[in-house]
Amino acid sequence: MTDKISKLVQLSLSMQSLAAASALLAGVPDSMRALHEEFTAAKAELDALEASATQAALDRRQAEAAIADAQEKLKHFQQQVSKVRNQREYGALLTEIDTVKQQAKTLEDAALAALARSEEIAQELADRRAVFADLDARYQIELVNWEAEKPAVALRAAALKAEVEALEVGLPRPILGHLRRIFERY
Repeated sequence: MTDKISKLVQLSLSMQSLAAASALLAGVPDSMRALHEEFTAAKAELDALEASATQAALDRRQAEAAIADAQEKLKHFQQQVSKVRNQREYGALLTEIDTVKQQAKTLEDAALAALARSEEIAQELADRRAVFADLDARYQIELVNWEAEKPAVALRAAALKAEVEALEVGLPRPILGHLRRIFERY
């Protein structure tokens, strides 16, 4: 009886070690967890800045396209001035011309704001990339070190798996099932 109990204790310890090794293989080692979190956060910031830069450039292009459309309308209305027949048509046409000029001015302001925002984001992006380059270099070194250690951890996990399978031999199925349920739960 005590042989089965000691075998169960050894099996439980081996299962815990196997679970820890498997978790380590699937994740990031504790030695590089802080660096990984810092790298991930910095990468997310860079991605957000790049998305903002893309959006600012898109906003500028859309404003410039709208300005071109407004200028075409303005040309069209200015060509209509010579075809006006009475004062009421002339007043309406001047109102349309003033409206289009105001829209063009608003769109030019929006294009300039988008250009300024794009330049600010580009400068901030360049600064962040410079800082990120050092972090990326450190992260890549740690990643190479981890990849070098990974085969040893995989071998240890395989040995633990074989040990667990060997310890399971000879144990009654109900006890083994109960142990697995307890292990999975706790």
